[in-house]
Amino acid sequence: MFCYDILYELENTIWAYPFYKFDKKSDIYNQIINPMDLFTINLKLENNQYSNPFEFKYDMNLIFNNCRIIN
Repeated sequence: MFCYDILYELENTIWAYPFYKFDKKSDIYNQIINPMDLFTINLKLENNQYSNPFEFKYDMNLIFNNCRIIN
């Protein structure tokens, strides 16, 4: 599936580390209404929780939108 390819490429870049797992103990976690990270997306892919690529895209965009809120 194409989504796996995208996720693989993202996870294997140096800048992906901060986005791999959302730290639930951080103060920032409480500021985010819908936390999302690459680890969770990977789990959802493995468990076939995406019914179409648009759901995958939504979660990816959620990571970027959360970054905008934090920064």
